[in-house]
Amino acid sequence: MSYQFEVTRHDDGRRLDALLRSIYPALPLGAMMKFFRKGSVRLDGARADFRTKVAAGQMVFVPWEAPDAQPEVQVRHRPLDVLYRSDSVLVINKPAGLLSQPDTKGEDSVATRALGYASDPAFGAQLVHRLDRNTSGVMILALDGQALRSLMVCFKERTANKTYLALVSGQLPPSGQIDAPLLKDPDKKLVRVASNGERAVTRFRRLATDGQFSLAEVEILTGRTHQIRVHMNHIGHPILGDAKYGDFSAKPQVRRLGIRRPMLHATCLVVNSPDDCLKEISGRRFDAPLAADMASVCQKLGFEIYS
Repeated sequence: MSYQFEVTRHDDGRRLDALLRSIYPALPLGAMMKFFRKGSVRLDGARADFRTKVAAGQMVFVPWEAPDAQPEVQVRHRPLDVLYRSDSVLVINKPAGLLSQPDTKGEDSVATRALGYASDPAFGAQLVHRLDRNTSGVMILALDGQALRSLMVCFKERTANKTYLALVSGQLPPSGQIDAPLLKDPDKKLVRVASNGERAVTRFRRLATDGQFSLAEVEILTGRTHQIRVHMNHIGHPILGDAKYGDFSAKPQVRRLGIRRPMLHATCLVVNSPDDCLKEISGRRFDAPLAADMASVCQKLGFEIYS
């Protein structure tokens, strides 16, 4: 059995081995390399090198059966709060309580709702980064393959800058930087500061305080799971409403303020990229209006600048 397919524009510029691994995820890498060495994988009829970057329109021949058909994903027609949309990217303001990606098949999420905004049904919409379920704010998704790869490079190389607003316990210092390694425990689904963890750096600037609580602008220089939540707790200023990493001594006050989730909002995103496919958004600032519940808490605390 064999299979032949045409490279689409979404895979233009990808390495051939990466393309094949995405199509045949269950095929062992060693077995794939063996077929390359034997010359059984061909590009436009010629023996192919696994490092070759393919171009749209080229024909790839492999000595395997056609890949299994992907199950149809249910499109959620519930709308997203769209901040910007083009043929290649979608920028949204994610509400708190909505998963970025479903935990189980058919579950409501940004990823499933975004399929309804796809420019090309053959590609769909792809997450580039995630926000925790109960974190609101700006997210960017890719609507074609070139934009996806370019955006992933931006996030990996930290040329995509994310800024958050956080309400925390206590009187936060005017500014500071937290440089503390984080270790993830997948069994307990917790993250903690540990010397053998991955380096994590967070910067913050206090915007307002009443002595008991503070509003901060927070920038992450590394993208670790739960980074802001763990780091703010580590310095003694946990995020209000954070049941997992929060300050339980503040629970009565949190209840009085009507807080039902961690008061964390991704307020701004700027992507800087030299790639042509992102030139429309490179250097552009995308701001997500503060979620209503967090704005209400700010107002109650007298932090009217963000109410």
